[in-house]
Amino acid sequence: MVKRHKSYKVMLDAAHKYFPSIPRDAVTLQTNQLDICDGHSVDITSETWDDVIDSITFVEVIRAEIPLPIPQPLNARAISLPGASGYR
Repeated sequence: MVKRHKSYKVMLDAAHKYFPSIPRDAVTLQTNQLDICDGHSVDITSETWDDVIDSITFVEVIRAEIPLPIPQPLNARAISLPGASGYR
């Protein structure tokens, strides 16, 4: 358990200190205690931190899901495979 901090930056620093396996740029703070959450966890951003910190008692520290880049389709001409061009 980690003490909640009034400052978003200080809270991120504490989260990174106590959860060093999560890279700082992947730390996400979440809560499910706001009326708009409807029981689901939502991200708390730096822009909303000051508005919600006094209304919640629990903040969950998670690793952000960083989307993988979408692979581009392979061009048949980019790779020279035997029989790919129809020549034998």
